[in-house]
Amino acid sequence: MRAERGADSCVTLDAGDTIQGTPLAYYYAKIDPITKGSTHPMATAMNAIGYDAAAMGNHEFNYGLDTLDTFRRQLRFPLLCANALDWNTGRSVYPTYIVTTVKLKGQKPIKVGIIGLVTPGVSIWDKANVEGKVKFNGIVEQAKI
Repeated sequence: MRAERGADSCVTLDAGDTIQGTPLAYYYAKIDPITKGSTHPMATAMNAIGYDAAAMGNHEFNYGLDTLDTFRRQLRFPLLCANALDWNTGRSVYPTYIVTTVKLKGQKPIKVGIIGLVTPGVSIWDKANVEGKVKFNGIVEQAKI
């Protein structure tokens, strides 16, 4: 699409659940962990494709915050999660949103806001990984802020 329509007219996004759920993801979390120096192949692929942003899914928290933070540092685009808040301060732990400009041929540029939000169920499903560190506001409530 970028070649056909122009890179400035395309936005490439991911909705999360990227680093858990496949044998490949398990391998880079447990066998040859990215926290010990490996590069996650999904980071390599997404960087090569040229993603503009990705939202975190609940499965990004399954292997713990160290794995998540390592994966996030390997990306050349923001991994967004507006409702993941520091347990003590209530401040956002991760980038919350981006604004990008889309240029369509023959039209004025369009500003597009992209926000990432994750299900607050993470606080239950990954309690062992997040309790005392990260809390999750409701999606609707956080989006209103």
